[in-house]
Amino acid sequence: MVYETIMNYRENAGENRKKILTSVGNMCASACVYITSASDKIYTHRTSIIGSIGVKMEGFGFVDLMEQVGIERRSLTAGRHKTIMSPFEREDTLGLAEVKANVLLPTYQEFILAVERGRGELLDKSDPNLYSGLIWSGTNAIEKGLADEVETTYRLFSDLKKEYSVEDIHEYNPEATKDFFAQYLTGMFSTFADILVTKANEASNRIEMK
Repeated sequence: MVYETIMNYRENAGENRKKILTSVGNMCASACVYITSASDKIYTHRTSIIGSIGVKMEGFGFVDLMEQVGIERRSLTAGRHKTIMSPFEREDTLGLAEVKANVLLPTYQEFILAVERGRGELLDKSDPNLYSGLIWSGTNAIEKGLADEVETTYRLFSDLKKEYSVEDIHEYNPEATKDFFAQYLTGMFSTFADILVTKANEASNRIEMK
């Protein structure tokens, strides 16, 4: 949504539109590359990390550990693949193949199209690793066409002040609000992990005593 909003402004705002500049600090990977591709120009530090054009979906599997410590999962579901990413069940091979084909790959192609729409002919499409998920330093990212120029954020602000004859540059980056639900899930997962570790240690001690 952010990418489309920027591109819509960039392509339709007319002659009086403002330039959209991006300054990369320590890292601009994956979704950051997606969004910043809509910029008119991307500045980077020499040692910034840029890239990771790809899509992933991952999780964990606790089935063997649960069996060792005697934990039984009880779940009510409707739908053959409803628990496709559940860490408490064996891999659903067929379901995962469907997710890759119908979610991951289409999203990956949208990612590529977005980057190419934003960066255009600047991209080095001859590089087979461009869309492989690899990352590069800021300097190397320029060679790939993922950034335009090496410039620190401080120097960029200084140059913009001179160019537009202003005394200050304002940043509008509201502080991230704490997500109570995310914190709750994190805490719940940590508690469950602690229980599993405790049970595993107890099981290990019983085995050693025997």
